[in-house]
Amino acid sequence: MRTDLEKILVAKGFKITGPFDSIDVMTFPDKKTANLTLTPMVDVRATQQVTKQTAAIGIFPGEVEGVYVVGGWISLVLLEPLTGEKIWIKKIEVNPVQEVFFWKYYATQRRNQAGQVMTETRTVEDTRGHAVAAALGKIYPEALQKAWDYLHPDEVMMVNQHAEEARKLKRY
Repeated sequence: MRTDLEKILVAKGFKITGPFDSIDVMTFPDKKTANLTLTPMVDVRATQQVTKQTAAIGIFPGEVEGVYVVGGWISLVLLEPLTGEKIWIKKIEVNPVQEVFFWKYYATQRRNQAGQVMTETRTVEDTRGHAVAAALGKIYPEALQKAWDYLHPDEVMMVNQHAEEARKLKRY
């Protein structure tokens, strides 16, 4: 996402430096010459909803079927780098996407040295990771399109003026 946001900024004509992992790792000269910093905040979660489940018994495998519901939000935050003041926040709601998954496994039980019963599973087929990846693949282009729309040069120029005012008030 970081790379794609950089591409959007360059395509829109913004001068960029970085990336930086956080505003704290920017040097003072970097903070002084930068007008704004863009920080994406991501809260996207995958929730598993089981629709059918059979337990593994003896030589018969267990099976779990269901859907992953993936959704959440992404915030784009513009900060004034010297003061750390939030100047602009845009929240992109990620519409939930559902993807079907299937997991087939065998389970065996044994006792460990302390006498506790331990269950070990051996997966035969598992599409859970693929389901989450497919959902993220559907969400991502829509989120980037919204980021493209939000990062309009005219609006960012107005935000930049507010950042300059914040610097003057803090006397940087």
